[in-house]
Amino acid sequence: MTTVAATSAPPKPSTAGAKTARFCETRRPHSISTISSSSARASPIAADCSSPACDSNPGTGVSSSPTNRRSARPRKTACASSAHYRQIEPLLDGSASGPPVADFTSDDGQTHTLRRIDDPSTLEAVGSALEPETLYVADGHHRYETALAYRDERRAAASAWRGDEPENFVLVALASAADPGLLVLPIHRVTAAGVPLSEALNRLTGLFAVEKQPSLEALEARLSAVRGTPVLGLASAESADFYLLSVSDGKAVDGLLPQARSHAWRNLDYAIANHVILQHILGVEESQMSDYGTLWFTEDAAEAVRDVRSGPARYALLLNPVPITRVLDVADAGERMPQKSTFFYPKVPTGLVFNPLEN
Repeated sequence: MTTVAATSAPPKPSTAGAKTARFCETRRPHSISTISSSSARASPIAADCSSPACDSNPGTGVSSSPTNRRSARPRKTACASSAHYRQIEPLLDGSASGPPVADFTSDDGQTHTLRRIDDPSTLEAVGSALEPETLYVADGHHRYETALAYRDERRAAASAWRGDEPENFVLVALASAADPGLLVLPIHRVTAAGVPLSEALNRLTGLFAVEKQPSLEALEARLSAVRGTPVLGLASAESADFYLLSVSDGKAVDGLLPQARSHAWRNLDYAIANHVILQHILGVEESQMSDYGTLWFTEDAAEAVRDVRSGPARYALLLNPVPITRVLDVADAGERMPQKSTFFYPKVPTGLVFNPLEN
């Protein structure tokens, strides 16, 4: 297996609607726990995949597991394939017998069902199915890097090293990007900084086509209708109107983005939002981009608008969710997604399964 860093963790969601996602949580080669998490969301868009690994390739965001050390570079095959999903699902469905280990509803309204699979033939079949796949780390980069650092520390202190010690393995939750129950949600930007609206609209001229919308509902409908093209929504404390911003001069907009980045990265709405709209158009300074008192994030568009209409914010940038194929393209280019650009949902509760290292 090859693992590829894709994105980092976003804020916690609110709830409405219902979908169920399947996770495969693994710890050691002798058992698998399957977790069905019912999300409170509308129709699904995509999914996340995370992977264990033991040997890292510093500086690339790519790692290789003990079962495949031939290459630490990403391959084009991905766990997003529907064929992979159809192959794994029957194995899990047919092997989880008996009552669940856990079945509960968390405080945020999600229901979680945990079942244990310890049949050796099933474990072997799942491992064989995953072996040729590229697995993408969608959440938990820092935890994974901490696990690598702990492994290295233990290895350096050991008088003999076999490679099968507990610290060589890290607990992960695997999910197929083809799972229809997993969602990728948008993360909107809200800022208390920025130039006056008249100046911002003037700066947009020649770069973006600006289309007024009378309400948030109308703006969201237009955003959804043109999903897949570079487009963003803008709300201002100075106006009751909303604005749909569509790129009109792609070459000029691309020239305002970091040219060292890949085409896949520069083609993201979120890259345009961070570097072009926030910094170039609205005048948010680089130092303010990491100041959560000046720039903050929410997956709730209505909350973002409330912050603008009656709260401390000056502008809200409303975005479409990133298609899962774009996430994989960026990871395959050896890069991570822009700050706060994907929200994979539902989440497996922290602490649901433990990986004890004392033995």
